[in-house]
Amino acid sequence: MLKLHAAGRAAPLPGATVGSGADVFIAELLVVVDSGHFGLSQPRHWMSIVVDNVMQIVIWPSMARRLTAKSDAVFALVKQLRADGVPINRIGAQGHLDTKYGFPSPMQQNLQRFGNLGLKVALTEVDIRTTLPVTTPEQLAQNADYSQTLGACLLVRQCISCAVWGFGDAYSWVPGVFAGEGSASIYDESLQPKTQYYALQQVLSLAGGAPHRG
Repeated sequence: MLKLHAAGRAAPLPGATVGSGADVFIAELLVVVDSGHFGLSQPRHWMSIVVDNVMQIVIWPSMARRLTAKSDAVFALVKQLRADGVPINRIGAQGHLDTKYGFPSPMQQNLQRFGNLGLKVALTEVDIRTTLPVTTPEQLAQNADYSQTLGACLLVRQCISCAVWGFGDAYSWVPGVFAGEGSASIYDESLQPKTQYYALQQVLSLAGGAPHRG
């Protein structure tokens, strides 16, 4: 079996498993939701895969971790498309968080409502940025946010993946986009594990590990 894993914006959703020899291709059109409005865009977050000779559609919009008008619009769209017979089977939510905004406590509820539609769900791009230089309170906030993010996924039976975006702080996209912020990854610039790494490890330990969910 081939395990697909996200390495960039055009990569497949983590956790999408296809049989050997299956066709994997990007759909020609993408329906996206931006501030509650529907439209067509380039095929960045919508793709189709073939699993055991059955076509499935995977989408991972930049939908909010929070319960907002945007995530409500995505939910309504996916629900309607499934009712119309469109084989959408998996959906992912990006997980770019910032300690200055606090943790989006409805994350689990948001993931669960998509799971209740019969979808596999995933957190596809998790990183938690903060103001530089990092203080002890900010570091503790990062640890807590990473722990709660993974915990939200573990508590939703249909959540099949929680993938950290990027690798180490030396390669993070954050400083180039958010001036004065960074330290978003679980490895430092020397690729050594940070306290966030051990926070995730503790969550998995307390949960008794993460059983395979496919």
